[in-house]
Amino acid sequence: MPEDRLEELISALEKELEKYLENALPPKTDYSVVISVAKKEDRVDVALDVVIRGGAAHQGDFDKVASEAIGYAKRRLVKLLEESEAEAIKGD
Repeated sequence: MPEDRLEELISALEKELEKYLENALPPKTDYSVVISVAKKEDRVDVALDVVIRGGAAHQGDFDKVASEAIGYAKRRLVKLLEESEAEAIKGD
């Protein structure tokens, strides 16, 4: 997969994940999302970090939301990669 296409997919994933978190968290909750990609010879390694900052009373809820967000991101990335591969095959 060309690097520019991979960057587009990661950018789309980041936007979707931010929207997911905005819907799952109380208003004005502070969070950050970091997605890093390392392209290897025959694979791509993706690391995802979700940090949610808020009061200690909500920490358990935030841990659950962060875990669910990571699961959501994994599923969406697989779907985006499958869609991209299907488009590439059509284009050939």
